[in-house]
Amino acid sequence: MLITRSTPEAWQELEEAVELILRRSGLQAERGRVVTTVRGQVAVDVLASQPVGRRAFTIACECKHWKTRVNQNVVHGFRTVMNDMGADRGYIISTVGFQSGAHEAAHSSNIRLRSWEEFQEDFEEDYFQEYVRSKLNECLDCLFSYCEPISPMKFLATGKLAEHKVDEFLQLKAQYADITLTCLPFFEGMPDRTGRQRLELPLRKYVTPGSDLRYPEELLDIDAWDQFLDILCEVGETGCRKFRELVAR
Repeated sequence: MLITRSTPEAWQELEEAVELILRRSGLQAERGRVVTTVRGQVAVDVLASQPVGRRAFTIACECKHWKTRVNQNVVHGFRTVMNDMGADRGYIISTVGFQSGAHEAAHSSNIRLRSWEEFQEDFEEDYFQEYVRSKLNECLDCLFSYCEPISPMKFLATGKLAEHKVDEFLQLKAQYADITLTCLPFFEGMPDRTGRQRLELPLRKYVTPGSDLRYPEELLDIDAWDQFLDILCEVGETGCRKFRELVAR
């Protein structure tokens, strides 16, 4: 599953996008980091690190937004840099692919050759755990307060909702409850449960024949997290505003 459907249009955008994915995946990442090695100073397109025990696991990324496929000389040069700086893993990300010699040069090494889409797939699970789950909270926390199973009774009991508004409240709840409750188990901070499945995109796969699930139409066919979260937040804001206006008037 992809993190984004957007394709970087220049090398700067590719570096920025790689850095952003690594940051949102829980790593410390920096573009254009100058590193001192045994052979002198070298600039790394994107350098990232993550604590593992008492040491840092270091990832170096070379971003190639070229019109030609990456050759073996690039891989050999990057291996030298990797060895000199002591990096644990390296990625060469190419927007147009690699020559066969490049794959041979990277074989049995700690360098991974990836397309833009393949790089996303490598980090998608960490991205989901570290970033998507927190965004689900942010987008839907307000809406959940209106769509939880005890609503609208809690609003009636506290005098916040008049009896004659209950039907309208339930209509709104029917519109937003399914998307909210589907995402709820994956909110940041929710306890892990053995065997719990991941939230997967597109949502249309959950709407099987005979299913009574109702999801916002604009979310059904999105298959990348960035677009899904952008629209989900809009859905959450709109729904929350409608509930607040109903309760307030």
